Amino acid sequence: MKEKLKVAVIGVGRWGELHAQKFASIPQVELVGVVDILPERAQEVARKVGSKPFFDYRKLLGKVEAVSIVTPTSVHYKIARDFLLNGIHVLLEKPMTSKLEEALHLEEISKSRNLVLQIGHVERFNGALEGIWEFLKDIKRVEVIRHSPWAERNFDIDVVLDLMIHDLDLLEYLLGIKAKRLKAWGKRVKTPLIDEAQAIIETEEGVEIRLSSSRVAQQKVRNIRFIKEQGELTLDLLNHSFVFKENGFVKKGGKKKDALKEEIEAFVRSVQQGSSPPVTAKEGLKALQLALEISKLASSE
Repeated sequence: MKEKLKVAVIGVGRWGELHAQKFASIPQVELVGVVDILPERAQEVARKVGSKPFFDYRKLLGKVEAVSIVTPTSVHYKIARDFLLNGIHVLLEKPMTSKLEEALHLEEISKSRNLVLQIGHVERFNGALEGIWEFLKDIKRVEVIRHSPWAERNFDIDVVLDLMIHDLDLLEYLLGIKAKRLKAWGKRVKTPLIDEAQAIIETEEGVEIRLSSSRVAQQKVRNIRFIKEQGELTLDLLNHSFVFKENGFVKKGGKKKDALKEEIEAFVRSVQQGSSPPVTAKEGLKALQLALEISKLASSE
């Protein structure tokens, strides 16, 4: 019988706790520990998932084979680098880092040591993507809305790196974005960083992409609309569904999924099989580079 994969979750705030729950539910995994700099938080989550609490991630070096890093972005680089340099596979939440050179270095380390470095772009596993590929030809325009109500949490990045980056990765995955021209603007509402941002991307293929992201909206919206000459495809990412309309033809589809669990299971498979992860460091870098360009433009307006 194959030995269980020894895993830890670094950072167990709201999202990190969900990571811990998913890992704990996978039979092939032993959740060795959960880490948080708040001792009471680490203890609480460890108790809930049947694991051990740690308050310093370095105590897990040599005790695990893989980790999920769900900390504030500002410490992604340092923590991921330490684990990779110690031969440990990493699932790193998006955005990879807050600086491009740091992300490039992480990719370089993972490649040189033949380690899995998967980036946590969870929307890749959204059920709304089930069965849409045939409808993605000859797209003329794309409209994206990703809005969330305000929630008290750690904000060390702006809304572009926080929310819009999900859609930048998804559009790169679905269409392959080659940006020719960029425009962006934004405003600060609740934090010293941009909390609302709009961007327009004109691609080399002549597709116009308009994105709207907000973390201070009235309600939660996650929609992408692909507009064609004679029809349109609308993804409802909240409900994991799509609707395609063209010349009177209507097709509805999608599939309700536990996207986070699928992402984590894919990471475990990649580590155990020694295969490339579904969201590679190279892909994470592409989304980060475009997000940083948009962020810079939005902040300067």
